[in-house]
Amino acid sequence: MLGCNAPRYRPRRVRSANSSGEHVPAGNAQVGHRVPSSLFSSSQRVRISDALSAADAATGFTFSVYVGDLADPTHKDSISTDPTSDQPPLAVARRLHARLEKPADSVLLAIAPNQRVLEIVTGEHTRTRLTDQSCGLVALSMASALAGGDLTGAVVTGLHMLVDRARW
Repeated sequence: MLGCNAPRYRPRRVRSANSSGEHVPAGNAQVGHRVPSSLFSSSQRVRISDALSAADAATGFTFSVYVGDLADPTHKDSISTDPTSDQPPLAVARRLHARLEKPADSVLLAIAPNQRVLEIVTGEHTRTRLTDQSCGLVALSMASALAGGDLTGAVVTGLHMLVDRARW
């Protein structure tokens, strides 16, 4: 488990994870290249969409972003400090990843700002070039931007860093 001690955004859990084959019910936030208009200005949506397209083109993987709640309503305490167990936010992120068109070739950045949770979920094939360690370093960098209140910057920076790591 990786963490950050920034004053405004302190993730309770930041880590990368493998995907599982579970399905998730449809939610109100978007997964993929369509950036929700209610969360971002038009210029922010363009920056994120451009970063997603560039990441896809540079790596051959499909990158997606989810911003929204990662709580499982069936659990009272959806966030725990135990890094070894499969906590509900991680399980929800894995289910979202499994819904993508080609999960084995996809990477999902799942951000729950209200819960202070950030998950990077990699598919079977993407995991060969994006290790847990490299995703953990990206997550720490993203947490720093989130601590400063820059959600768009965190997403764009995270995507650029993941592309750099995938090229190695």
